Amino acid sequence: MPDKFYLRDEKTGEKISLEILGERLTILVKERGTRGIERTVSEVKKMIPDAGVKKISSRVYEIEYTNPVSPPKINETIDRIRREMPSVIPYNVYQMKGHLGVIYLTDEIIVTFSSGVTVDVIGSLAEKYKLDKVKVYEDDQMIYVFAQRPGNWENPIELANKIENENEKVVEIAEPNLVNRLAIAATTVARPADNFFRKQWQLETNNQDGVSPSADINAREAWNRLDGGGDPDVVIAVIDFGFDLTHPDLVNKLVNINLDPFDFVDRGDGNPKFPKPGDSDEDHGTACAGIAVAEKNGNGVVGIAYGCSLLPVCCPFQPETTDLLDIFHAIRDKADVISCSYAPEVTTDALSRTKFNMIKRIATSQGRQGQGCVICFAAGNGNLPLNEDVTNYMFFIDGVKNGPITETILNPFASHEDVIAVSASTAKNKKALYSNWGEEVWVCAPSNDMKDDGKIIGPSITTTACVGNMGNSLYTDEFGGTSSAAPLVAGVAALVISANPGLTAIQVKEILKETADKINPDDDTLGKYDRQGHSKWYGFGKVNAGKAVKRALDMLSDE
Repeated sequence: MPDKFYLRDEKTGEKISLEILGERLTILVKERGTRGIERTVSEVKKMIPDAGVKKISSRVYEIEYTNPVSPPKINETIDRIRREMPSVIPYNVYQMKGHLGVIYLTDEIIVTFSSGVTVDVIGSLAEKYKLDKVKVYEDDQMIYVFAQRPGNWENPIELANKIENENEKVVEIAEPNLVNRLAIAATTVARPADNFFRKQWQLETNNQDGVSPSADINAREAWNRLDGGGDPDVVIAVIDFGFDLTHPDLVNKLVNINLDPFDFVDRGDGNPKFPKPGDSDEDHGTACAGIAVAEKNGNGVVGIAYGCSLLPVCCPFQPETTDLLDIFHAIRDKADVISCSYAPEVTTDALSRTKFNMIKRIATSQGRQGQGCVICFAAGNGNLPLNEDVTNYMFFIDGVKNGPITETILNPFASHEDVIAVSASTAKNKKALYSNWGEEVWVCAPSNDMKDDGKIIGPSITTTACVGNMGNSLYTDEFGGTSSAAPLVAGVAALVISANPGLTAIQVKEILKETADKINPDDDTLGKYDRQGHSKWYGFGKVNAGKAVKRALDMLSDE
């Protein structure tokens, strides 16, 4: 593959070569509205009857041939689509060499310009490469999103690399806008309903079946030291895939701003913002929000930071990089803590230096009026490393064993150096079998567990729901995975900030590290703690809310 087809590593900027994956291609549908898209996809199916069509994102569809075809055959199909269907843009599908990741393209290029570049220079560059401006992110850098003009069939990967290489004094970063294939980091199991708070063993163990006495996160001590569940001025943004904002345990926890701009899901003209979830996948955000901030009102469940406020942020299920840039850009000055309970699918690496840099700035300098937002990411549920090479390795997808594989595994979200990567521990204070792991894990938090055959075992997490299995469908005791661990840690971070608002995000991160409990210290596998007190399975240990809040208050009194 020519050197012009490559992406760059998010941290180092080193080139990662790409190769075309045969037997499939993608189409980007430019039509707007559900009916127009469905009509266009139907026409493509007729054009290629020997291939299946699968939706990848709101506007990208994958075409995979039933039988093997040669690269020239795929190129013929691409040329025919270009001739006969002006509202469709076809692309090859790519894979990074040595990585278990699939690259899906769009027709957009994200360009970060050097300081001092004028609008006239930017306009000249756009004309040279036949680009139209789509949007601009303005902060300490000028980040433009361009779309290729109709008839500009140049490969977006090659075009982005050309723009960066040919304009080194003007352009810092140029990269294609890719589709990020995300997976919900949750696992479920049915359990009988009972007194809801007594079922929340992760907050306070109380002789529940199958729960070790020290499996909780010491929530009551934190609440006692704060005389409550946190400050309502401290805002937790939960970025997820669906929320019930009318839920009785959440409706009074919403931050007092117009929430419409924080629904980033395009449902077509005329649909309301934040519609009530219709199935369990769409209900994922409701469950995560409840773990963080569910109201202490005498009914239902209690969030670890029940005194703090909620900013719900509805994310497309398979977002493009620009969707994620939109989301983080919008919430950077609205939230103190950000909780993200999603991870990339095992088969996808969508790298973006622009996204990496934006998360870094929000976590270190731009969020919270310069103090930085605390950003928590679920590690994911494949029993995979966050950033490591594996050889003949078995992993899980939705509880089903897959492999063996010999690949480079990379989770560009949880492995980011400025976020808090959260793995899952169990009610027995052990590693959850499904939980991802690695040097990048910062802390762990309680969740459910899984057998080697994919069956969920032990108690799961009880939280809010819209399509739940208990309490008139308003609650579930079936939630789990690293999806539940991340908002639990985010809630603890919110309590720490409530105790000492002057702390930076870096200081909060260090407090969680220094006060974490070293669970299962005798483990002699990847759970073993090194000289720095870190374990690949548990990070620096299981988060302890009481100790963390005490440390924050002690630092306040020392000032």
